[in-house]
Amino acid sequence: MQYTHPIVILFRHGQTDYNAERRFQGQLDIPMNDNGKKQSLQTALHLENLFKDLVVSGNSIANCLTSDLQRASSTAAIVAEHLKLKLGITLQFKETSRLREFHAGILQGQTIAEAHALQPEFWALHLQNREKNPYDSAPPGEGAESGNAVAHRLAPLVRALNNQEGNWKTTPPTVGEIQNPGLKNAEIHVWSSHGGAIDCLLTLMNTEFPMQNKKLGNGDLIVMTPLVDYSDHVFASHPLNSRSSEKLTDLPLPGTTFPNEHAKRHGCYVGWKILKYIPVGDNISADIHPTHIV
Repeated sequence: MQYTHPIVILFRHGQTDYNAERRFQGQLDIPMNDNGKKQSLQTALHLENLFKDLVVSGNSIANCLTSDLQRASSTAAIVAEHLKLKLGITLQFKETSRLREFHAGILQGQTIAEAHALQPEFWALHLQNREKNPYDSAPPGEGAESGNAVAHRLAPLVRALNNQEGNWKTTPPTVGEIQNPGLKNAEIHVWSSHGGAIDCLLTLMNTEFPMQNKKLGNGDLIVMTPLVDYSDHVFASHPLNSRSSEKLTDLPLPGTTFPNEHAKRHGCYVGWKILKYIPVGDNISADIHPTHIV
């Protein structure tokens, strides 16, 4: 059997006018502004540098996915065009609604100040619900999503990666190795999405955003690979998604509980680590969700 090791590259879309105005976008299909297009080109330049090292003999691009909302799909298109021009690499992004941002219900289109002024009773009720159950509370309005609702649609993407775990190398690549053309047999996944959705993905992948008290900025990138050695237990030959939660919680990652309860709730039992975080833009989005959302 040829053992591989997946690398997932996540990036957030470029800025929109709603981002700049701190308006809740949710699933409103707002285009990028000029600054967002510049940020997307910066994202593409960073990917160019990464791909110079990653796309070598024996490595392959497994799949490229993008949210079907235009701010994400347009970012992906700028990235694809740049890499085709500079490196001759073809990224064929497939649009999927699974990578969409949270639907924010009646808040969509409003600033935080407007929502406070127009619906003061909502804020009191919503904060009360979040205190009781932060992952199942959602804004009022048709289509509004809780964190768990978003995790439900994202989890199949994560489980599809995790279910290949039996084919992985027993030793994951290091930061130095992904910058070294000697890394072979890596399967590269590139996903273009949104701040809230990526927060949710990180939780389902049993990891955390590396910048404390900061959320992902427009155009920012995260490079990830799965952990296969948990506290001296090597699981390369055992598909973790088939293991019982009781066994898994007996084998925690250093300094944490593995898997986290919210990832486990959605059947995601593999831990991933962040190899590299590359900032591009500031996060100036409206936000009422917990930092880690499932």
